[in-house]
Parts: sequence; C-alpha cells; structure tokens
Amino acid sequence: MSRLNIPVTLFDRFSKEMEHFGPFEDRPLLGVAVSGGSDSLALTFLLQKWISQQGGSLQAFHVDHKLRLTSTEEAHQVKTWLEDQGIPCRILTWKHTHKPTSRLQEKARQARYKLLEDACGVSGILHLATAHHADDQQETYVMRHQAHSTAYGLSGMSAVTYFDTGRLIRPLLSFKKEDLKTSLGTHPHLEDPSNQNLAFRRAHLRQHPLPPQDLLSYQENRRTEEKETAQFLALHVRVGKEGYGRLPLSAVGEADKAILKRALSFLIRCIGNLEYFPSPSSVERLYQKWQQQEYSPTSLGKCVVYVHQKTVWIVPDRRLLPPTRALQPNEKLWNRFWVNGPLPPHTHLKPLGREGWSQIRSEIASSLPYPVVITFPAYWQENKVVAVPFLKSSVEETTYPSFLYQPQHSLLAEFFV
Repeated sequence: MSRLNIPVTLFDRFSKEMEHFGPFEDRPLLGVAVSGGSDSLALTFLLQKWISQQGGSLQAFHVDHKLRLTSTEEAHQVKTWLEDQGIPCRILTWKHTHKPTSRLQEKARQARYKLLEDACGVSGILHLATAHHADDQQETYVMRHQAHSTAYGLSGMSAVTYFDTGRLIRPLLSFKKEDLKTSLGTHPHLEDPSNQNLAFRRAHLRQHPLPPQDLLSYQENRRTEEKETAQFLALHVRVGKEGYGRLPLSAVGEADKAILKRALSFLIRCIGNLEYFPSPSSVERLYQKWQQQEYSPTSLGKCVVYVHQKTVWIVPDRRLLPPTRALQPNEKLWNRFWVNGPLPPHTHLKPLGREGWSQIRSEIASSLPYPVVITFPAYWQENKVVAVPFLKSSVEETTYPSFLYQPQHSLLAEFFV
C-alpha cells in the first residue's frame, strides 16, 4: 500500500470548503468520480479523511469509456488502488458499438455523467464530487472567452449543479493543481493521453501559460442577476405538470428588460428540455417583437411562444416531439416524463396531436388552449387514442400508468454557487 501524505494545512482548507456544501445528513454517503489521474485521486483521499470524521462513507466510481485498448486494464488498476486504501470502487462501462468519430470528448462527457448520475440514483447517493480545480476553471474561462460566451458563461463552473436524484459538487475550485499533488505522496496515478493531444482544445491550452483571470466579478454579477430572476419567476411564472409554462402579459410590460430576458431563457430551457440556454440574440428578437406589440407565435428553443387571453404561453414545439414508440423493458423516461408503471400490451406512446384531439374532443373539457393540449403524451393502440393521463375523459384509464413531468433542468434549480 502506497503511503499518502496529506498536509494538515491542505486538509484544513479542504474541510472549510466542504462546509460550504453543508449541512449534510447524519453519517453522509458521498460519491466521487475517479478517473485515476492525480487530481481525482487527491480529491478521493481528501474526501476519505473528511468523511471518516463525519462518521459517513465514500463510494468511488470509475468510468471505463472503452475508447482505448488499455482502458479496462486501467479501470481495474484504479479499483485496486482505491480498495487498497479501503475505498469501495465501482467500474461503470460506457457501452457503445462504434467509437464516435466527431465531438468525441463531448459525447464521452455526456455518457460519463449519465452513468454517474444513474449509479448515484441506484445507490441512494445525494452528493457526487468531481475534481475540477482552479486551473480547470481558468481554462474554462479562456475557452468560453474565445467562443464569445455571455457573461454567464464567463463566470465559469458552478460549485454545485443538480441532477434528477441529487447534486454534483466541486470542492476543489479554489485549489491549484500543484496544491493537490502534495496530498498523493508516493501514490501512483494514471496519465490520460488525451491531455497531450493538441487536437483537443484543453490540451492545446495547457501547452501555453494562461494569464490569470479574475472571475469573481463575473460570478458575483451572475449571482445577483439570478437572484433577481428567481424573484421574477416566483412571482409571475407557472409551470404546469403537463409540461408548459405561462406568465401574464402584464408582467411582460412591467418587467425590467434584462430580468425578463433571463426569465424567458430559464423558462424556454426548462420547457424545451434544452441542455443550454437559447441564444441571447433569439431571445432579444422575441423581446423586440413584444415591444412592437407583435404577438404572433414564435418558435424558439424547441418551444413555441405565443399569447392567448392576455397570457404568454410557452409550450413544446409539437413538430419536435418524439414519434410513436413503445417503451423498452425497464425504460421509465419518455420525452420529458417519467412513466409510473409498465405499458399494457399492444400500447404505445405518442403525442396527442391534432389526430388524437379530433378523436376525443367531444368527450372532454379542458381549460387549457389547444396548442398546449395537443402536446400532451397519450396512450395509443394502433391509430386510436385509449388514454390521455392529463385529460379526464370517458375513456377507461385506470389500467394506464400516470406521468410525472421531469425536465432536464428544473426552473429554479440551476443557479450559480
């Protein structure tokens, strides 16, 4: 077993950082993503010491991306290192038939986080730690600056982000990479070859010294702006369980321009099930239309934004909703909804649409506008609607599972920390 050397001053700093993420539950269970590199191992050993003082436990996860011939061998090496230190480790494997030929790092990152989030959900882990540190934060700033990012993007990575069943925490954002190396002592670690591949932007940046960047002003401004936006959203915006958003047209006329545009961005990201915010220029064009009292329907961020009865409605663009499909065994997520139970035989899911609405409109009464109703998920057998969970009708629905709206980003959960 290799000897660790965690300096007291470093651990004290780390303990103070962890206080910012508390309070934790009694005897907390934390997950940690471990690549096997020096940064993630340093985080793991710091967490192990910290959590032992809390009477909790630590579960490590290593993702085998299957992108290199040696990846599985390396995964088992990392597992052995951690278990030698008394830290349980699970290997999560990205199962893909063909290695992606484009946007490789982006797709690998998306797959990695999906595997990690799913593993935490199964294990009942609410907190997943990753080893992003101050050098990574600086690189993120430079990359986003080169990409002409907004001030939001230039604030860098948040210390906390949320996923379906928990949150991701980054306790090392104030630590330099050189600080962390001292905690490893003589412990071995892996070197990722992609860090030397200049085809990847981060690797290219690491070949050149980065000028220090002051992120604090961006971060403080973002926190202030998001607080103002949250207040506006809480006062004026409603998100229906059926997956639509609405706000009074009067609030549009009275709101500060910057706050209104941010609120619309948050709302469209939520309803459109987007990974990122819509482009600022597209939101600006919508705002300018409203300034001219032009309220015709607008397609934006996989949504349609329109005005009906003095209310602004934001609904999914029905043209972009998923087509007819049956759920696979153990599959629970359809579009933006969790399906609470198995589908009856010979039944498939499909948006209600115009065809379905024409079949059931005489049987139901809905206070919601037609463009909202036709986006609802419906149960079909061949070409006939047999149940619509969000609409009360004479169709027998007791045998059909209910739906729970579960967007990729909830409206108020993604603020900068």
